[in-house]
Amino acid sequence: MALSPTEIEAIYYKSLSEPMNEALIRLLFGAYNTAHGDCDKFAEQEARDLLPIYRWIQIRSDLLGLSARFDGILATSEQYHTRLTAGGIILTAHSVEAPGELPREAEYRRKYACTSQTDMWGDADGEYIYAILAHAQDPAEHRQPLFADILFPDKRYDGLVHSIKLFEKFPALVSELRISKVEETQEQPVITPKKQIKTQNEETH
Repeated sequence: MALSPTEIEAIYYKSLSEPMNEALIRLLFGAYNTAHGDCDKFAEQEARDLLPIYRWIQIRSDLLGLSARFDGILATSEQYHTRLTAGGIILTAHSVEAPGELPREAEYRRKYACTSQTDMWGDADGEYIYAILAHAQDPAEHRQPLFADILFPDKRYDGLVHSIKLFEKFPALVSELRISKVEETQEQPVITPKKQIKTQNEETH
């Protein structure tokens, strides 16, 4: 019989502790900020083209570092992705266009989904649950993610069995990390060139 959303969440949180989920959120904010800063040294068009690729690699690299920080976490570098294994969970991270949207189909993602316990119709015959850390760029502030959701695809990779909105689970942490978009409200001072000042002084005498 297929696992219920409650059972899926129970397995997920048993496998990935609260500090681990907080680390995933911090990892995303850090990778977005780092990628933006490093790409900013290039010309505008080149920076725009490079940014999503750089950010993708930065997140993959940072995921590998979690193995050394948390017991029971195994992160391995695979072709086109980093695979994080923890308890009954296999997790990969990918950017998406909108919340609740699965990343585009890829052979390895379909394979993980096919052998996962999650299913909307059939039996839970897998040994683990496949989870996707889905994220997207904040359109108002490119140095940070707009959201971070844990998606659980069905075995056919056609839809979702369940999802967890991490930003809603850890609002205080997100508020601490989020970069506020502050608009300049003060009028900029008018700077008069020195040569012009000298000319004006001469005309008054």
